[in-house]
Amino acid sequence: MLAGFEADAVRRYFNVIELSGRDAVTEPVLQALEGCDVAHFSCHGAPDRNQHYSAVLVIAENQVLAPFQLQGLFGIHARLVFLSACDSAGATIGVAQVVSLPAMLVAAGTKAVISSYWPVDEMATLLLVSRFYELWQGGSNMAPSEALERAKGWLSSSTASTLRQACPPDALATRAGRGLSEAPDDSLPYWHPWFWAAFALTGHDGRGDR
Repeated sequence: MLAGFEADAVRRYFNVIELSGRDAVTEPVLQALEGCDVAHFSCHGAPDRNQHYSAVLVIAENQVLAPFQLQGLFGIHARLVFLSACDSAGATIGVAQVVSLPAMLVAAGTKAVISSYWPVDEMATLLLVSRFYELWQGGSNMAPSEALERAKGWLSSSTASTLRQACPPDALATRAGRGLSEAPDDSLPYWHPWFWAAFALTGHDGRGDR
């Protein structure tokens, strides 16, 4: 529901090639990954019992992007891949390695991956994503890990009034935005760790990787 608003948040700082609808099936997504500098996924994610409960991303046409599809790829040189999806960090133990989307992306050459360890709230995620890119790409010279931790701290400690000002009005008008739009001004709607602690960074996090 709020994927378009996440895309707008990314578009403020990068020249974006957006894959959506029928263009966002598995093969075009894998091809785009091999040539991108930063990749942002805003989609559904879920544990897949057919893959020993490691996470998969559910993309267009009900296709999935699974860890095994990334095995053997070595041409992904992105500084960052942000998996803005529920349970996207879900992992299983393989014969000789941890099998997960973040682990496979790092093995394929990605420097850092941000993913989530449990189902996430749409509005809280939109705010976190927007704040993260503002901190990372807004001239502060922060490393991605620092930008993520500060974004989480901001989300957890900000009042509803502050968060509404940071949110696109059209997003507040959606069903996903109802809780924030109706929250008392001085309340802390996303103080609980469930809203922000799911997101973590995997991989190398160089301060100069802006």
